[in-house]
Amino acid sequence: MTRKKKTIIWVLVLTPIVLALVVAFGTAPIGRNYVNSHGEELIGRRINIDGFSLNILTGNVSLSDVKIYEKKGDDVFASVDGIDLDLSMIDLLSGKVHIEDLDIKHPVINVIQKDTTFNFDDMLEYLGNDTTEASEYTIDDFTLKDGEINYLDKTFATVPFAYKMSDVEARSKNFNTADHNHIEISGELGEDGEFEAVYDGMLSDQNNMNMTLSVKDVDLTELSPLFIQIFGREVLSGTLDLETEIAIVNGSINGNNHIVITKPKVEKVKGLAFKPEYRKIPLKNALYVMTDKNGKCEMDLQVTGRKDDPKFSYKRAVMKMFGKFIVKLITSPFSHVSDDED
Repeated sequence: MTRKKKTIIWVLVLTPIVLALVVAFGTAPIGRNYVNSHGEELIGRRINIDGFSLNILTGNVSLSDVKIYEKKGDDVFASVDGIDLDLSMIDLLSGKVHIEDLDIKHPVINVIQKDTTFNFDDMLEYLGNDTTEASEYTIDDFTLKDGEINYLDKTFATVPFAYKMSDVEARSKNFNTADHNHIEISGELGEDGEFEAVYDGMLSDQNNMNMTLSVKDVDLTELSPLFIQIFGREVLSGTLDLETEIAIVNGSINGNNHIVITKPKVEKVKGLAFKPEYRKIPLKNALYVMTDKNGKCEMDLQVTGRKDDPKFSYKRAVMKMFGKFIVKLITSPFSHVSDDED
């Protein structure tokens, strides 16, 4: 794995696995103290575990207040209230980590993005360079409950975008770091939205994978900073439903997105310190033309790109394709649409 080619989606999939690996190492004889002292050797980050208990006869392990810190910093990147797991002691004695049951309670992940880089890129690179045999790490039954993801986009300093995902749950059976895995994830978006996602792929080969994402009832006003960044328009009202299918084959990304926006209303923002790429698009009038009598605006957008392209961002690619869709709309049968939105 290399830097600058990961999206926010990977955090949903990979962070629970990272925490699981932390737990696996934490069951070594030196236990908690070893992990707290050697976190940077294990995952490239400082780790702290406050509570630790191990039943050597049953293989039951419990940890509490686990924290993974930012690289070379004191800010917490990820934390979890409690981790309970049942290890196969026989496999552990033979040098393999086989977790029969793994439950993670209330993990909190703080994701920061600037341009196309994330504050977890170094961890992905570190894990990708790990020479440990991946087949030694297996989880029969994995569950994550009450998760929280706090996302902050600092790409535009004057218009930062903060968003929260809550009540995140993840489920997977027969997980193996060297094999094909199926992971189901769900949760809430912002105040009223919700999402469901399914990931199919191998941890060791992120150049080939599939993912589906269903988003419902997202308040578009909460995404207003994105519209300001791309279009120079503030969102005054509207809800978003989205169905996405993403396939990555040999590093080539192909995403199909069906978007439904209900009762959208936007307004031009004046006096911005930067020039949004699609600022000249008459978005307000175009949305009016596209909206049917039931207040719905529907469109299908296809996104393509390469994972090894350091400038590629799926989020921005969707927004740009939305802009191109509007351009195509207003330059065809609807040429009467004006760019005067004042």
